[in-house]
Amino acid sequence: MQYWFIILALLGVCSFATAQASITEQKIEVLFNSTLTMENLEIIQADMATQNIDLQYESLTFSKAGKLESISFKVDYNDGSFGTASSRKLSPKSRMGFRRVFDKKGNCFVSTTGLIKKKKAK
Repeated sequence: MQYWFIILALLGVCSFATAQASITEQKIEVLFNSTLTMENLEIIQADMATQNIDLQYESLTFSKAGKLESISFKVDYNDGSFGTASSRKLSPKSRMGFRRVFDKKGNCFVSTTGLIKKKKAK
């Protein structure tokens, strides 16, 4: 299994899951990298739609092997918050995407679009 493309919600009780995604009450994180195909992107987009998140791919380029090379996207959370980002050169370790973190009451207190930094181990 690829270590790859989408990590959605590492904490909390799982409320949605597919082979590509897992969304919890506390975190949504989507990462785009060069291991993704168009089919993967369509699944991610559909998964986000089930959470009332509009994800639009404004520009995509793929390698001859069908792997994502570059991306420009817009994410709209339909609550007044949105973001756009792009990357011209993705690698298997790229961390381009978006993240939302929620408190126990479901209120978003962190919203990031673009380069998603790894959390440092404590």
